[in-house]
Amino acid sequence: MNPELRGVHLRSNPEIYQLGAAITIKPDYLAQARGMDAPEVTHMIVRFSGTVGGITGNALGRDAAKLFENIRFRDADDVLNASGAGLRVLEQVEYGGKQVDPGDVASGSTNTTYVYQLRMPIQPWRAVRARDFGIPVSNFLDGGEFTIQTASAVPTGWAAVQADWRLQLFTVVKDGRKKELKSRRRIKEEAVTQQEYDYQVNGFLRGVYLTSKLTTTGYTTLAPYSTLNSRTAKWPASFQTALLLDEYRREGTTFGTNDEFLLAAPGAIPLIAPYDDQRSGRMIDTKSFHLDLLQAAPASGRLITDVLIDRNATQTAQQLGYDGPGPAGAAVKGMGKVKGGRDNYPVKAFNGELARKLPITLK
Repeated sequence: MNPELRGVHLRSNPEIYQLGAAITIKPDYLAQARGMDAPEVTHMIVRFSGTVGGITGNALGRDAAKLFENIRFRDADDVLNASGAGLRVLEQVEYGGKQVDPGDVASGSTNTTYVYQLRMPIQPWRAVRARDFGIPVSNFLDGGEFTIQTASAVPTGWAAVQADWRLQLFTVVKDGRKKELKSRRRIKEEAVTQQEYDYQVNGFLRGVYLTSKLTTTGYTTLAPYSTLNSRTAKWPASFQTALLLDEYRREGTTFGTNDEFLLAAPGAIPLIAPYDDQRSGRMIDTKSFHLDLLQAAPASGRLITDVLIDRNATQTAQQLGYDGPGPAGAAVKGMGKVKGGRDNYPVKAFNGELARKLPITLK
């Protein structure tokens, strides 16, 4: 068997962890994948390792994601821009019980070996065809930038930064065998400061999650937010968030011990969560997402949006080997087919707004 068809793990050089630092990880290590017919990134993992000890109460494994103030991947524009705490919530949506926090470290412990792996699901788990969402390796190598902004202080209970603290980026690359234009996701986290607001979307809304970003420990409890309103989602007045939680439970197969949606003091609310067999055609196509909290915003509130957006024309040309967006666009319109469940549909006979977001193969 060709291991590239299953996926190979490529890793960057380890970086020294420092507080308040912006660490840019060069994508050069992905160049070895250029030999594949159609190399695409399916998963990315930020791995922290080092020794740590709790000194003023337990150091909670739940707080390990707070080591990352912000994680950002950008090629033509932002693809991923969220905090470690927010990405941990997204990880729980996609992986359920397969999302694992590191163990707590008891007060007074010293020299405890600590490893934390934060997985960023480039290919979503909740999807009919996860392969539709891979990111071409060329997007990384031709101007892509991956940056980690570390926290300004260690999580509550952690000892000071140690000399052996390291960060490393692991990337799973698969050979798709033939070039396809993938659906393009944008995962964005933004501050929630107002009771009522319209958040920019401009695409197909796959998921929306209300959470928080604290610098101390845990998450702000969202238990008081038992009713919400949204014109975008067309909820009835004072819609019960318990119904959103029921839908989240129904679609998930397993749930982690520290699932923020299910805790007695929930750290997140699944405003819109993808179905287990999510299809692009079921997503809300919208310019913005309206949310009325019906009370003041939570402390350090954050909104995470998971959106399908239009592909970039220049990247499309590079991926397909054309000189520019014009020739590439003509080829896509003339030979492209939108991938469907059983049948593929000619791009020239398909709605253009949909075709720019759905996966396309060239015949």
